[in-house]
Amino acid sequence: MTLAQAIDIHSTVQNYDLADANRALIDLKHSRFNGEAVLRIS
Repeated sequence: MTLAQAIDIHSTVQNYDLADANRALIDLKHSRFNGEAVLRIS
């Protein structure tokens, strides 16, 4: 993380419940956000 801070890299995370996994894949396919999709298992 130190290097990322030094060169001003920002990460974004979009959280989805496991039940919304298909929606997460569709959002990724259609580039509805930049960054990572994370499936929450609870």
